[in-house]
Amino acid sequence: MPSTMSHETTADRSSAHPATRKVLIAMYGQENPGWVREVARAVPRSSAVRVLLADQPAPAFTSLLPAARRRLGAAVVAWRREAEARRQTLVDMLMPALPASAEIVRVQSTADPGRAIADAANAWPADLVLVGHDDRGRLERALAGSVHERVVRRARCSVLVIAADPLANVARIGRFPLPSRAAMRGGA
Repeated sequence: MPSTMSHETTADRSSAHPATRKVLIAMYGQENPGWVREVARAVPRSSAVRVLLADQPAPAFTSLLPAARRRLGAAVVAWRREAEARRQTLVDMLMPALPASAEIVRVQSTADPGRAIADAANAWPADLVLVGHDDRGRLERALAGSVHERVVRRARCSVLVIAADPLANVARIGRFPLPSRAAMRGGA
């Protein structure tokens, strides 16, 4: 959902958040450009900012067949390369909107990016964590869990879950055509 902050509010955001001194922006691989725009608008200018890049763990897979292990290894390498390129594009979009003192930190998560983000926020210690709304499908979230929900549960500081711009997902929404009303009623 796009933010409705006025230009006056955006200009005064450093005075609007006087207690927020340390802001952790968590990226875990499910973000899109709409999310980056919303985060850039929400960060107070007077705070210390750390961008946390939590690596997505590779899907677990075991097989006794060497050929299957080789194919999986090649697919995981290609998947990591594509995810890193997408993440670097988003970081390049985000960094100009942040204070010059913003730093980038990478965290290797073994199984759970939500836990890695919350642990990093607790260790720093951050006053606020900005994390994206997990916009994966319902089935995928049900099987793997939701990253932003785990961050909210485990972090000791405030967590702001920022949803992406709804127009950024138009291509994803258009993948599954809905039947027309006439077809649902049995008509042509």
